Amino acid sequence: MTDADMQPSDDEIRAMLDAAIPGPWAYRPMKSDDWGAVRTALPYQDDFHLLICHARDSRYQSNVYLSACRADGRDPWEANARLIAAAPDLAALALSRGEALAKAEAENAQLKKALWLMAREYERWHRVGDDRIEKRPYEQQTRAVQAAWDALGGDDA
Repeated sequence: MTDADMQPSDDEIRAMLDAAIPGPWAYRPMKSDDWGAVRTALPYQDDFHLLICHARDSRYQSNVYLSACRADGRDPWEANARLIAAAPDLAALALSRGEALAKAEAENAQLKKALWLMAREYERWHRVGDDRIEKRPYEQQTRAVQAAWDALGGDDA
């Protein structure tokens, strides 16, 4: 299985966002939250935030380490919990940037085609003297058009 096989499609991401508890989500929004708590950022009812999950980090499971974290007031699972809390916003951002990129690529293709057509028409003619232009011979037109097309990247128009 490749990385591409494991990446969800835009439609699958939209479906996940639609099915999940609506965001925004937050890391430990309630005073009583213990390590790794991810809840809805806004209260659901009676100042209670819905629990999304408790994040963990299996690298940090020894009682000695966890006791030291408790004594220092550190959450050893904070990084995972914060990333999970940001997931809906990050997914929505990825979708919007992907849509913007697709739109920009389509506009770029149209502009490229328009430039190529303009270059093709321009290269058919050449200036002869100060006040006269005339059509180039066909072989020169073909070379000039190909050079203009190559300069624009050479993709199919």
